[in-house]
Amino acid sequence: MLKLVISYDQKNPSILPPERKAQALLKGCSVRVCRGYDELLKLSKEADVLACFPSFFSQEFVSPKLKWIHSFAAGVDQILVPEVVNSGILVTNSSGVHMIPVSEHAFAMILAFERGLKISIENQEKKKWIGNFGIQEVAGKTFCIVGTGRIGGRIALLAKAMGCKTIGISRKGKEGQYFDLVHKTDRLRQAVSKADYVVSVLPLTQETKGIFNKGMFGAMKKTALFVNVGRGKTVIEQDLISALGDRKIRGACLDVFETEPLPAESPLWIMQNVIVTAHSAGDTPHYLDRALDLLSENLRAYMKGESMPSLIDKIAGY
Repeated sequence: MLKLVISYDQKNPSILPPERKAQALLKGCSVRVCRGYDELLKLSKEADVLACFPSFFSQEFVSPKLKWIHSFAAGVDQILVPEVVNSGILVTNSSGVHMIPVSEHAFAMILAFERGLKISIENQEKKKWIGNFGIQEVAGKTFCIVGTGRIGGRIALLAKAMGCKTIGISRKGKEGQYFDLVHKTDRLRQAVSKADYVVSVLPLTQETKGIFNKGMFGAMKKTALFVNVGRGKTVIEQDLISALGDRKIRGACLDVFETEPLPAESPLWIMQNVIVTAHSAGDTPHYLDRALDLLSENLRAYMKGESMPSLIDKIAGY
């Protein structure tokens, strides 16, 4: 029988499901749920399948018996160590789990910025009745959504519902629902120059690392709002800080950063034209159920020898 070892985020042990629930959902295999690193390290040596968060993964878990690693997050860059990439081990992720919360979070930040909610909350705390501070509308604007997967597609859906134009950027430039146009990544600079909102949902790969740099911010409109709910290291953070400080762009809504937690000395904390959230865009009370459902879908396909729905290209990195 296939041996499947599950480990959830050890910072949140309360979300650990009963083993019976996991066993009932993941039929056809033996399921063990770990409650600590040492236990996981021990059990991983006999595991056929390992399911865990990337932040908790170690190359020590890789063994000759291991056939498949499932990430409980969308990102897999921490899992794609040489021992995994240069082996026959399959890697899947939880792409789609974050689709609803991340798209809602992106729009929450955009609307908070445009409707002046940050200033209004500050005024509320000071008991000041102040209006007329440059409130804007989202309707009729243009979105450039960098990354046209499930999250990017839902952001495009919400943007269209609000009467906006949508431009998508993807590696292949394949057309997608809810996108008016889709370009390949080599057209990114031209695309951002047309956008009022540049929203990044990019994974971190060798190709995307530092893609948002001085030149890219310089190509954006001075009235553009940059939103990052993808990966922090896709941005050269000092270039972004300079662009914001010099008013090369109007503002930024940021959930992810080069270094996390965001250092206390970072200027981003105190910039008036920046909204900061603590890598919480993917948070949802439904996370665990969706993650287990997706693991179950991949498991059924794996056991039938079919194409797995969230199989990762280990060379491309997503």
